[in-house]
Amino acid sequence: MSPRHPATNNQGAGVKRALRGCTAILAAGLIAFGAAACGDDEEAAGGTTGGSTTAAPVDFSVALLSPGSSNDGSWGEASYDGVEAAATELGVTDLGHAENLLTPDEYTQQGAAYAKEGANLVLMANGSVPQSVIKVATDYPDAVVCGAAMEIPAADLPANACTYDPEQQEGAFSAGYLAALTSKTGKLGVVAGFAFPALTRQVEGFTLGARYANPDIQVQQVYINSWTDTAAAKAAAQAQYAAGVDIVFSATDSATQGIFAAAQAGDDRYVIASYFDSHEQAPDVVLTSVLYNLEGVTKEMIRRGTAGEIKPEGYSFGLDFGVGELAPFYELDSVVPAEAKTKLAEVIADIESGTVKVPDEKVLGVEGSGASFDLAALTAS
Repeated sequence: MSPRHPATNNQGAGVKRALRGCTAILAAGLIAFGAAACGDDEEAAGGTTGGSTTAAPVDFSVALLSPGSSNDGSWGEASYDGVEAAATELGVTDLGHAENLLTPDEYTQQGAAYAKEGANLVLMANGSVPQSVIKVATDYPDAVVCGAAMEIPAADLPANACTYDPEQQEGAFSAGYLAALTSKTGKLGVVAGFAFPALTRQVEGFTLGARYANPDIQVQQVYINSWTDTAAAKAAAQAQYAAGVDIVFSATDSATQGIFAAAQAGDDRYVIASYFDSHEQAPDVVLTSVLYNLEGVTKEMIRRGTAGEIKPEGYSFGLDFGVGELAPFYELDSVVPAEAKTKLAEVIADIESGTVKVPDEKVLGVEGSGASFDLAALTAS
């Protein structure tokens, strides 16, 4: 099976970034507006701007495999932005992006095809396919194969494989904390893709954060077993809103569009999105987005690949790398009480300092753990 290539190049990537406009993030508990470059055509095409130039080409190629797409406004696009950034800033060759892959067989087939084509680095951005990482790395020792958001014991990793993990539970915890302090009904919802540890830790992290803010909060959880089924996501969210939920946390990919639609069908309904700043997609209902700096994480893994720094081990990225920051509230700023903003800043600072210790997927990767975890253990020394 030959690899699937999108119609992209470095110039198109630059134009896409320029058109996306300026963004901002909530960093270290403070709303810090850091505008992305809104440049002219020359900058968009990768020309000389502000003293920086597009990097000279290097002999290194990378392929990205993901469950989303390069324009899904979610996980897939955020990950692909990292490849674009690496192509521009590091000079690597973007060999292609195999999109909307779901099964381990698809990842194995596409990964093998790119490895045969000569990819130096194959990134599998789906935590549910560790077997594909091991298989492709074993069969193609000349390629480095790394999997995102997955746990593979170091002893099981081939010499040319690795994992890289944005620690998503901390950002999800912060989102749950915010949601509980903002909710007027005392009922929250979660609509998620699939139940596997790296995804479940987000669902349970959100639930645990909500309980930390309000032990009496009610959280409904639904897995739709899809990244892209907008109808299923809409139906799940509609049921939760009908049951009194006023804020739904999304932990799926482009299916999130269905959650937006469900929220827009009623009053005082909001969504906390994940992976990508989704404000422009539904500004009337997106309260905030949990940003895992997937662009930065992806670009950093590619940089390590070009430098020959990747070893058969797991690489972790946390709040200190911008993983788990919350996007601004934009037009919905008034929906969030001032006290909630203050407490949110405090709890984020506590997580960063280690005063609050959010457990990882070894605990939160189990369904129901967020509802049963001892709250006192969060602050135990």
